[in-house]
Amino acid sequence: TTSPRKALNFLLRWRPKNIAAQVALNLSTNLIISGENDLVKQCLDEIDGSPWNIFLLVPLALAGDDVDLSQIETSLVRMLRRGLISPELLRDVRSDKNVSADYLDVIVTACEIIISRGGDTERIIPILSQIAGQDVRRSDKLYDSQISLLDITLRAIALLERLAGHKISSETYFVKPPELPSDMLAQDVKRRKRQNSERKEEIKKFITPFLDIYDIRAQILLGLIPSNKIKTQIDDALKSLKDNNYQLSRTPYGNAMRKQVALSVSKLIGETSIDSSIIFSCISKLVEEKIAPLNSSIIEIYKSLALDVSLHLKILSEITARANTVVAIKSSAEEKIEALIDYARMLLLISPKDAESLFSEAIMIAGDVNYEAIHELSLFGPLARRAVESMEAEQRREISRNILIIASDAAVRLEGYDHFPWDKTAQALATLDICMALAAVARWEDTGIITQSTLLAPVLATAISSQEMRPNQAFAFSSLLDWFSEEQIVQIIENAREQRANTNFKDLTEDIAKEEL
Repeated sequence: TTSPRKALNFLLRWRPKNIAAQVALNLSTNLIISGENDLVKQCLDEIDGSPWNIFLLVPLALAGDDVDLSQIETSLVRMLRRGLISPELLRDVRSDKNVSADYLDVIVTACEIIISRGGDTERIIPILSQIAGQDVRRSDKLYDSQISLLDITLRAIALLERLAGHKISSETYFVKPPELPSDMLAQDVKRRKRQNSERKEEIKKFITPFLDIYDIRAQILLGLIPSNKIKTQIDDALKSLKDNNYQLSRTPYGNAMRKQVALSVSKLIGETSIDSSIIFSCISKLVEEKIAPLNSSIIEIYKSLALDVSLHLKILSEITARANTVVAIKSSAEEKIEALIDYARMLLLISPKDAESLFSEAIMIAGDVNYEAIHELSLFGPLARRAVESMEAEQRREISRNILIIASDAAVRLEGYDHFPWDKTAQALATLDICMALAAVARWEDTGIITQSTLLAPVLATAISSQEMRPNQAFAFSSLLDWFSEEQIVQIIENAREQRANTNFKDLTEDIAKEEL
């Protein structure tokens, strides 16, 4: 509805600038994936000479377009002079998912494009050196949670090392911490050195399995590997990574690093020396079974790959397979709907008809979420109390099993709903079959549906009032609860008075006294 010039003027007024840059990057990427390359080039002509043009030039280059390398070089040099390139932005792990990560990723990708397409490498080396600054690579300051920082600095160092004729290693990556103050106590010096050594060893174990992949990336960008040997070398690096699966699984950030490395590999799609299908295969192996279908973060990788039109059918096939798994998987409706909508948004850029189909599937799942089940489950409690006396034990167990199945299914589909009738469900189960009720408490606790502290209390209260449990038996479960209320203690005592013949008052009194203490 407006001209590119007006849209860009509006965007360039945004503050801070890196937010405007991210919007420009997302918009240009979406337009290119949708086949609107000419519109992006028209916008590019409107901001000729601005350092922010790299957020349009980089996606165009990754899509295989011929771009003016001198424009990218000039923009990068200007940004360096203005102090706009600082990997310290990623020091805080909370920055991993904000605009700073995307901002710096575009800068290092721009450097890679210049090098791979025969640009002026001498102008790019200072920028790579800034990105891989010595202070950000100090072994005493790095954590395995700083995924974006590790990735960007590893990419820069791998290129710098290969430009110098070397291969990246953990020793060339890490920078030694400065000497400790001379006035520090000897015991403090010893403790600090031990901590620094442990930190370095921890990060070394974390990044070492990925170093071969970063080195191969650098060699591909520099044209050091013959085209017919690229696939073999990538497969060897992936095999080495697979051999370290156990080690990576022991850190909570292993899969996140895998995804980040896959995203970095996807930035090779603009390279003519490597077949796009090899890149796609490499990424599939990197994240194979590591990113669950409900986790739509993989869309970030697919979106990067989708800049290559030749990969659209493969991406469509992968997303469709993941979406089918989401539909079939047993999970909350909210999670399913969110994942399907995310997949539909991605497909909208390459196949609107398939995106519409996924969106329709999400609507159908939303229609299956039946909140009336909550009111129906609430009725089981009073109905069970009225019917239990006229039912045989086998019949009571069968019905309680059916209630357990119904409640499990409804709880999964309505996950996140605050008013699920757990107490009424517990009362119904305990009334019909106390053994089934206790089994349900344990099962739901193990599967993460509901904690036993929420469910066990109403089960015990119902069992005591219906005399399905003797007071001593009921109180034996008190140790499983974080809090055993006064009302429950009073209920047990009153019930004990009614069941004098079946109650050992001395033992019960001792148990209650211990609980109170």
